[in-house]
Amino acid sequence: MKKTIILSVIVFNLHFTNAQTIESQSIDEIDSIMQSNYSSNTPGASIIATVNGKTLFKKGYGLANLEDSIPNNFSTPFHIGSVTKQFTSVSVLLLHQRGKLNLDSKISQFYPEYFSKDFPVTVHQLLTHTSGIVDLSKITEVRSLMSQNVPPDTIIKFISKRKLEFEPGTKYKYSNSGYIILGGIVEKVSGLSYAEFLKENIFEPLQMNSSLYPDQSNNSNWAQGYYNRDGRFVNAPVVHPSIFFAAGGIVSTVEDMAKWNEGLINGKILKKRYVKLAMTPKSLVDGSKTDYGYGFRTCQVNNLKSIEHGGGVFGFSSYGIWIPEKDAYVFLASNFERDNEYDDIVPLVASILSENSYLNRSFKDTTSLSKHIGNYTSKTGDKISVRLDDGRLKLNIKDQEHDLKYLGNEAFLIEGTLDDRLIFNGNGINGIVTYKRRRAMGVLYVEEK
Repeated sequence: MKKTIILSVIVFNLHFTNAQTIESQSIDEIDSIMQSNYSSNTPGASIIATVNGKTLFKKGYGLANLEDSIPNNFSTPFHIGSVTKQFTSVSVLLLHQRGKLNLDSKISQFYPEYFSKDFPVTVHQLLTHTSGIVDLSKITEVRSLMSQNVPPDTIIKFISKRKLEFEPGTKYKYSNSGYIILGGIVEKVSGLSYAEFLKENIFEPLQMNSSLYPDQSNNSNWAQGYYNRDGRFVNAPVVHPSIFFAAGGIVSTVEDMAKWNEGLINGKILKKRYVKLAMTPKSLVDGSKTDYGYGFRTCQVNNLKSIEHGGGVFGFSSYGIWIPEKDAYVFLASNFERDNEYDDIVPLVASILSENSYLNRSFKDTTSLSKHIGNYTSKTGDKISVRLDDGRLKLNIKDQEHDLKYLGNEAFLIEGTLDDRLIFNGNGINGIVTYKRRRAMGVLYVEEK
């Protein structure tokens, strides 16, 4: 279970503009959330919050470098991990927009030396994580190269030797390997290195002056990555960015990420119809939907549609959310790994920005709880039981018990989570429930056996 996010009423000097569009109390709430989750003498995080393209709040917390006591600020560069995939997908779509790349092309067209002509995987399937190509984490040959500057073709050659895990298009399974191949395709089609392509086509046009795909592992001006080991912070392993390449190698700042989001949604880099294409969830061959487009995940923040992606690499984590209806954007980058509390911090902040705050969520009483008691099994085989104890419904899933708090319309919040819900769609033994995770690949429908 995730650690509860602690709120404290602490007001600090902030950097924000155009604050008239959001109450100062809300800004104080955001700062209090961050202060309660990141200490001043430990590794920390930087965060930026914008509405309608205007920066309302940006600040750093904790230390970028423990050894030299350098604090994080809103200009500190961090490794952003898998958020890199957004830049890779947009690079592919730029080439597609220019008529240089067909999304339905087989990858053997670009790598005939590694993939045979009848190899069925397409560019589209790489973008959507439906290719069946095994994830980088399972390719043991890469482990001995982690600290080296490795050419993309070396890793792609290793990838090509592995059998597909499933028939392309039939399942969704997140694969960093697919995005490494996409980076190689960008290089082959454009004639530029991945770093050069990003610089010329994205970073420079958007004035993302602190962003880059680096050719080195560390820079003294960047945040340094740490692990928390039994309350003691230790340096994360030094891993060369080329290992993650176009799947997770970019370094950026929260300021630059706000420029990225604003430039993208306003068509400054890519025509808006292609941005929409990237942000639209795709379907499998059987017609069932995933929640993933091309480098962008569709989710929800307190019932408002959101576009999201996170990242994590050896001592670093990041998460970004854009809520289209409110044009509210939040990006957080952290220089230590923990139990992914940022997954809750960022949507919580986004909900405050969108004036649909989780903090203001109300719970209701109901006198008809007993009708929901029962044992359920999900489509994925998870056993779920619901019982009544001292007037409250209790959910047991994966040997963990949670209280259920009634939100209304037969929906219950799973306590201990930010917004995971159990929704009852029927009564008694014939009822159907929806187990809805805030961050999940679609909605899991759970039926009584």
